[in-house]
Amino acid sequence: MATPTTIDEAIDQALLLPAIVTEAGRAITERPLKDLQDARDRETSNRAAAKPHFGLRFTKLIPPGAQ
Repeated sequence: MATPTTIDEAIDQALLLPAIVTEAGRAITERPLKDLQDARDRETSNRAAAKPHFGLRFTKLIPPGAQ
């Protein structure tokens, strides 16, 4: 498999592979999925915080005829 370039690709790839593989008498373990999910959550929150409106939008509603 190719090396993942995004956290979502790493999570998808980790779901398809076994968590522990024994090769030549050594056990190779993958990063826990919880760590990958936390990294994805951090990345999405950082992207949302970088937006100028911080994910919030305020609107002043004026009913018609109340001017």
